[in-house]
Amino acid sequence: MKLTQSRYRACHQSWPHLIDGNKVMEEIIDRLPKLLHVRGEDGGTPLHSAASVGDGLAVKLLLERCPDLALQTDKNGSYPIHIACQGCSFWTVDQLIRSTWPDLAEIKNSKGQNILHVAAKAGSNEGVFEISWGCNEPVIKELANSKDVDGNTPLHLASMHNHCRVMLYLTRDNRSDLSLLNNDKLTTLDAAMNSASLSTKYPALLGRAILITAGVPQSGGRDVWSRRENAEWMKDEVNTRLLVATLVATVTFAAGFTLPGGYNASGDPRPGTATMLHNKMFQVFVISNMLAMYSSVLAVVVLLWGHISDFYIAEQAYLTAGPLLLMALTGMSVAFLAGVSVAVSKITWLAFLLLCIAIFFLVTLVMVLGALIFPFSKTAMHIVSLYYLVGALPRYAVRRFKHRNNPEILKSSVYLL
Repeated sequence: MKLTQSRYRACHQSWPHLIDGNKVMEEIIDRLPKLLHVRGEDGGTPLHSAASVGDGLAVKLLLERCPDLALQTDKNGSYPIHIACQGCSFWTVDQLIRSTWPDLAEIKNSKGQNILHVAAKAGSNEGVFEISWGCNEPVIKELANSKDVDGNTPLHLASMHNHCRVMLYLTRDNRSDLSLLNNDKLTTLDAAMNSASLSTKYPALLGRAILITAGVPQSGGRDVWSRRENAEWMKDEVNTRLLVATLVATVTFAAGFTLPGGYNASGDPRPGTATMLHNKMFQVFVISNMLAMYSSVLAVVVLLWGHISDFYIAEQAYLTAGPLLLMALTGMSVAFLAGVSVAVSKITWLAFLLLCIAIFFLVTLVMVLGALIFPFSKTAMHIVSLYYLVGALPRYAVRRFKHRNNPEILKSSVYLL
């Protein structure tokens, strides 16, 4: 008789509908004890299957009946505790930690990954938290800084997959060595910047922000950006900026001939001149519109160099156009503010309100555009971290209220925003 994992899971799904699922399991084990050692299609034992679905009661029962199951591996060399660490069950991980030999750092799968590697790669916040709280100081230090066959630490794997909560927890833990290199001579920050396999739950910039603000260095002063020599990627980025610069140039050029207030008629002393020429806000409009127009035109010219086949010239064009585009978009926004202010200048409170609104959004605009145009600067990372913190605080408050009677969950909430 061969017990496949799919059959085990089917049985597992039926237990909640019975009066007492564990009594049914006990009855099965008493009558057919050999089933404890039957392997599934992936080489896993029933304990592997119970760990994969996070059934803490089943795990506890299986360990009581046959403790040796905790030390058996499947075809991938994974122990049941490896499987449990990929999930979201505190109790399951805790049961297996208590039932495995004391030196958990020795338990590795075929890829040389320990339990913290597996949890970090899977993005299991609960697994990482339970491992950190359930193991003693020397073991945790060894787990956090251990390398797999590729030389990656748990933080490397979390960074490659942009698991931001895990990265946040590991970088806050002073037992983690943030300067370790993998076999490719990359730090965790290098790995995050070069990763092609990113989580869609969080923006890539957020993961990099967590690492930079934690003080993770780059490897030996190497230029991470230059390793991203992907011609298609660079071409798409250049085209995007070229489109934006062209649109700004078009809008600001048209605004230069449709001035607020219009022009003096032919019968006036100065025909063809602006009627609001001596208005200060009008002067601000003209200056900012002119700066925006010329900055965008210059950005267009610079970005045309980005279509040259030489990757490094295209890269320099892309980087040079960034500040010009930032200046153009900011100037266009200021010109819009000045133009509207001219139109409502006779209503003081309205003009003041518009000015306050504009200042707030202008500051936000500069911060957001700065983080976008200079994505690898420390300032950008701090800005993205601030955005994440502002967004995470409401969720943190809700979780604190929801689990106010559960101290274990509250302890994890401190770290797992």
